[in-house]
Amino acid sequence: MLPGITAMLAAELAHIPFSFTCHGSELLSPEQHRLADKVRSACFVVCVSQQGRSQLMLATDPAEWSKLHVIHCGPGPLLFTSST
Repeated sequence: MLPGITAMLAAELAHIPFSFTCHGSELLSPEQHRLADKVRSACFVVCVSQQGRSQLMLATDPAEWSKLHVIHCGPGPLLFTSST
C-alpha cells in the first residue's frame, strides 16, 4: 500500500489532512503496511466492509476506531430491484 504511505508522508510535510481506503489485502500484514501509523495520522479511513473494519480495529488503538467508516464499493442493491 505504497500510495497510502506516500499520502501520509506528503500530508505531514504539507501540513494538510489526508484519508485513505483500506481494501483488505493490507490487513494480512498490518505492520508492513504501517496501518497503525496511517490510521493515527488520517482524518478518517474508509473500510470497504465490516469485516475489514473489524480486522483494522485489531491493528489499531481503540482511541482511533471512530475514524474507521464502512463504505461498500459498487452500486447499491436497489439498482437491481424489479419494478414489476
